[in-house]
Amino acid sequence: MAFAMQNAEHVAPETAWNSLSERQDAAPLKIMIVGDSITHGFEADTTWRYRLWEWLKSTNTPFNFVGPYTGVCAPIPNHPPQPPRLMELPPQGVEVLDEFPRIEWGYAKEVPSDFDAHHFATSGEKAERVQGLIQARVEEFEPEMLLILLGFNDLSWGGARPEELLERIKTIVDVARANKADTKFIIGNVVHEQLSDADLEARTSAYNELLNATYPSWSTADSPVHYAEVAGVYTCGPNRNCTSTVDGLHPNDLGAYQIAHAFSQAFIDHYSIGQQPVQIPGTWTDRSVDPPTNIKASGSSMGITVTWDRPFGIPNFNVRRRSGDEEWITEYGVGMNRSDTILPRAGIQYEYQVRSCLGQRCGDWSSESVTAVSDRRTGPPPRKIRTKPTASGFEASWSPPEDADEWNITQYDVAYTNRMRYNLQLHVGTRKQSAKLEGLESGQYSIIGFILDVSVSTWTDPEGGSLFAFGRPVRPGTTEAPQAPSQLRSETVNETAVHLAWEADDHTAGFLAYVDGHSDDAVIYDRSTVMTVDSSAATKLPEICISAINGDLESKRSCLFEKPKSKWSWRPDGPTAIIVYVILACCLATVLVLVMRFRKNIKDRMRAGNDHHESQINRSVNMDQLVQREKHLGHPEIHSGPHLDRASEAGQSNAPGNRIDESYVPAQRHRDESVETPVQQESAWERIGRARHDAMLAAEKQGQNGVHGQTDRQLQEHNTAGGDNIKKKHNLGRRLRGLLCVN
Repeated sequence: MAFAMQNAEHVAPETAWNSLSERQDAAPLKIMIVGDSITHGFEADTTWRYRLWEWLKSTNTPFNFVGPYTGVCAPIPNHPPQPPRLMELPPQGVEVLDEFPRIEWGYAKEVPSDFDAHHFATSGEKAERVQGLIQARVEEFEPEMLLILLGFNDLSWGGARPEELLERIKTIVDVARANKADTKFIIGNVVHEQLSDADLEARTSAYNELLNATYPSWSTADSPVHYAEVAGVYTCGPNRNCTSTVDGLHPNDLGAYQIAHAFSQAFIDHYSIGQQPVQIPGTWTDRSVDPPTNIKASGSSMGITVTWDRPFGIPNFNVRRRSGDEEWITEYGVGMNRSDTILPRAGIQYEYQVRSCLGQRCGDWSSESVTAVSDRRTGPPPRKIRTKPTASGFEASWSPPEDADEWNITQYDVAYTNRMRYNLQLHVGTRKQSAKLEGLESGQYSIIGFILDVSVSTWTDPEGGSLFAFGRPVRPGTTEAPQAPSQLRSETVNETAVHLAWEADDHTAGFLAYVDGHSDDAVIYDRSTVMTVDSSAATKLPEICISAINGDLESKRSCLFEKPKSKWSWRPDGPTAIIVYVILACCLATVLVLVMRFRKNIKDRMRAGNDHHESQINRSVNMDQLVQREKHLGHPEIHSGPHLDRASEAGQSNAPGNRIDESYVPAQRHRDESVETPVQQESAWERIGRARHDAMLAAEKQGQNGVHGQTDRQLQEHNTAGGDNIKKKHNLGRRLRGLLCVN
């Protein structure tokens, strides 16, 4: 049926105009172009609207472009940092984008002033919003034909399913047709983005296929609906080099030709307007990226402010800064001709340079740099940030900052960054000390299943926003605590470090590490980390544990080197403590008794040993023998009377390995009887030692009278007794160490 209708348009012009000759004498055809930023365009763009206007003029077809707007998207105005919109305000309706900053012209210099630039396109527009606005627009401008290029924002950050977007486009058609039954339509499909993820790419392709298969059924005899294959001719997408864009999505001049080509082909195929579509050039010249001028820097209440003059047609800038000889820190994608560095305190100095960017192409850094010192004087951030996931978002709460009464707090700024999607950051304002944010189910701005870093700052008047204080990360989509990490394993890095790795479920936003039950609350985002241990406790392995968190929800801990848990609880005044105190007191008393006994035993044995040896020596050795030994050892102090030749009397010792040198003659010395020699007192141990030596010498001289054998036996008995004493002393020492629990 739809195919027959399309052919009928070619063979039966009377049912639906399609011939140039039938329009030459009629009133100009009113065409309204409906779109988003791809249609709206930016400063210094030609836009595909202009390229189609050129082509329609070349066909001698009378037409007018109609709509509420004439210019391109305005550059973002220069302003200081602003707090986000308050949650407490009523929800914004469809009129919000009508306040979008606009300019009446702003096209490339080659675009002539007679260009009929009227349109109904707004940067950021969605079909969802247009379906609520289209009735007022068609009533006001009475278009006869609508060229529609919408849907990218619905699918991307709007998170729409292909079926939802198709229904929105169908609603636009139905509402426009209800106002004017013979309204005609050409609907372009959605272009692909270079940096789109797999989900967006799949939904874009699914929508385009669905639209291509469905649009014929929307046609009526007086109001045909046709299809423009824009995505097929637009050279951009994940697997394409995107020569048609300035930034991977929005058209450059080549892209403008390509989109105009797709719509012109629909005019030729279905309305017999023109014979050749818009010609796509084989070569083109990229716009120049002119540098910024008049760069200035100064201290401000939030840190340092840098401003510059924007060259015509430059939508974005990069700003880099450094302190002293440190590495440059670059801020990308600055949409204003102003950058505010939010610093933690006053007195910090930075040097700045700026460069212009046109999409993915950037110019050179400014040849001169500017320097300024921070004049920060904002209030402190809030304290005790608490976070908790919900089924479709998260909750956050906090305490007021310190010294809150000293500041005029106007609101708080709750910011959340999607860690898993290009670090996309969104802000919402509130005057309360808590916020509950529910997100979209899917799409670029959906937060379900994604890890979010949540932070809160304080806004005061007139100072501005404080630094952000962070809570634990959250992962919306559940209200249950995550499972404990599994398969915890370790690998030694060196003497003081160990590498840990583990597995976790899909409801985990981060991990905490515990060493001997203590954590510094630093969040670990990867499923591995390196832990350091105290090198001074090499023989004591610490207990290392990992837990999974989702906001303030925390799992049980998985541990390495887990310490046994005691079933007794310790209290200084509890029954366990009293038992321990009694045991310790008994141990101490026992130790004291044993020490006293040990000391008494040693003294008794020493006294008994002295008496025994002295009696034995006195019985076996006479004074003459002692004198002879002293003479042999060369002690003239004890010699009295004439000198005796000791060498002739020396006999060989029976002691193994010992012999007396018969050639040895001791020194010849005599005591001077006129000199009184003081008597030196000997200790007990000295007397025993001297007596033993004297006995051995006497035995050598009188070996045949049995004295020698008797002395050896007595000495052996003494040594045996001494050894027994040493063994007993050693055994006693071991018992003491056992009682004292000393290894």
